Amino acid sequence: MTNEEYRALDCVNQSSLKLLRRSPKAFKFNVYNNDSIAFVEGDAVDTLLTNGEDAFHSKFYVGAAEKPTGKMAVFVKKLLELNDLGDTPNSMFYQEAYDAGEWSPRAASLGAIIKRFEDNFLDYYKEQKENENKIALSESVYKNTFEIVHTILSDPHCSVYFTENTKYQVPIVGNLEDVPCKGLLDMVIETDKTILPIDIKTTGKDIYDFKRSYLQYGYDFQGSFYTALLQQQYPDKEILPFKFIVCEKSLFNPPLVFEMTKEELEFGKNGRILNSYKYRGWKNLLDEYKYRNATNNWEYPIDYEGCEYISIPGSK
Repeated sequence: MTNEEYRALDCVNQSSLKLLRRSPKAFKFNVYNNDSIAFVEGDAVDTLLTNGEDAFHSKFYVGAAEKPTGKMAVFVKKLLELNDLGDTPNSMFYQEAYDAGEWSPRAASLGAIIKRFEDNFLDYYKEQKENENKIALSESVYKNTFEIVHTILSDPHCSVYFTENTKYQVPIVGNLEDVPCKGLLDMVIETDKTILPIDIKTTGKDIYDFKRSYLQYGYDFQGSFYTALLQQQYPDKEILPFKFIVCEKSLFNPPLVFEMTKEELEFGKNGRILNSYKYRGWKNLLDEYKYRNATNNWEYPIDYEGCEYISIPGSK
């Protein structure tokens, strides 16, 4: 399966479920990846490390323009999609792009949004057009990406996983909780009897603080979700404990390899309560996804204090 075929699959992935965990509208608009600087920086490292320089240069460029966020990101993205033949914005598409952001006219009129776009994000729009919808990186991030990749490949503990048998950007598909799901693994090392899944992470924090980021960003959720899909795709093989190769963006400390425990895989599936905070697992979120699809209710989060409480039938 090619990456294009994988992207075309109408399936739920772990990133979209984490959007749903963040908020229903974040899931509906699917704008998290466009807004997250950390995601883009991590994606740049993943691409260079697993697909090489040609793939990296075809996906990223050094940009100078300010990048839009939130609803303005939705506006610009829609405008780029609609005006696919022109290098400059066509005013006939402004209304549809405005509607895509679902602004309230009382909060922000069409005229105000157009002015904000033309004053602040027109250069970004033009950069995107000139670079065929590539992703913009700052010059410092661009250079740091190459330094991170070199550090990982030269580290004695990390480099052992980059072998002739290692496969990169491996698509996996299956049905979890009766929902078609998919995942794209950074690395897989396959033998006659085993499958070793590996994901690459970069962190802006001290690497020895990774366990805190691990919970904050739902990496147990991700590892558990991928492991469940691998168990379906490779029923006759042992799925080895999920590993993360982690590198600091500052490169002050050496990269490290973290391995998930069976308990953490279970937490990723069923969730847990830690320090009075409820971390929801992928099983519960798939139940919510089915409920929202059936009811088309994307307004309020689940169990959000002070807002409408949504009860999902059959969900614990």
